[in-house]
Amino acid sequence: MRAAITGVSSMLGFNLARKLLHEGSWEVNGLTRDPRVRTVSHLRRLPGFHLHTGDVARSSVDELLKGADVVFHLAAISSERLCRLRPEAAYAINAGGTALVAERAGKKGIRMVFSSSCAVYADSFYPDEGSPLTRRNLYGLTKLAGERAIAVIGQQHKLAYAVVRFTRLFGAGMTRNPIFDLMKAENGGRATLYEGLESCYDFLYAGDAADLLLDAALNETWHGRTVNAGNGEGMMLKDLVAVVEHHLGKSIDITVAQPQARFDVPRVDLMKALGFMPRYGLANALIDMQTVAEECGLSNSPACSH
Repeated sequence: MRAAITGVSSMLGFNLARKLLHEGSWEVNGLTRDPRVRTVSHLRRLPGFHLHTGDVARSSVDELLKGADVVFHLAAISSERLCRLRPEAAYAINAGGTALVAERAGKKGIRMVFSSSCAVYADSFYPDEGSPLTRRNLYGLTKLAGERAIAVIGQQHKLAYAVVRFTRLFGAGMTRNPIFDLMKAENGGRATLYEGLESCYDFLYAGDAADLLLDAALNETWHGRTVNAGNGEGMMLKDLVAVVEHHLGKSIDITVAQPQARFDVPRVDLMKALGFMPRYGLANALIDMQTVAEECGLSNSPACSH
């Protein structure tokens, strides 16, 4: 089989592409704006990987989709801060790029799995898939616009699709989030967090997220559904610090830049009802992340070193 992956250089794109290529029965067409990043450098060495360079909002995706059975649309401007810095680009990529991929996939009869976000919800206190949606979070609004484009285009072109609303992801190749910030303490013993220690998040390992995306692509019970994805339980940052300290074998001197406590823990009952359960707890995920990073030449990254 052949998969097309937009945003293949991202943490999630890298882990998904690596999983598919290691299974041995997949070819992967991967799209990135920057072929020089280390995640792509590793993927280019794997048999069955075909690199495409371009911007999903500006370039034709026809070449990327050539021969594909499924497209995993992961490309995005993926933070509220970056969306506010570049709002026009955020809508062009997160909404317009999504509509373009959906249209081309629908016309070609290619299945589509869209990586959305729990940022679409108005309230982050245990939202399920039917909870009220955001009116203020720009990143969430752009992802929501992408979701709605897929739904409309799906009806027009009989597109087989699934939308996955992820919670906080981490893994080899990550470039930000509290786990990334804490792992940088490997070298200096210091870390700056940008949320209060009472903040509570649901962290999902990229290895589990890759498994879930593949399940959503191949299992017809996912088709046409929008599904929250996470571990289903929250962890306060003060407890996360303790887990990472144990993993690193050292204490971390924490500076809290923004003491405001935040909460992001979705309900994942539908995900479980569809038969998916994450395999990794946080401690085991950190160990696996280290192994993947070392195997792939990413181990000198502060996100992945140990």
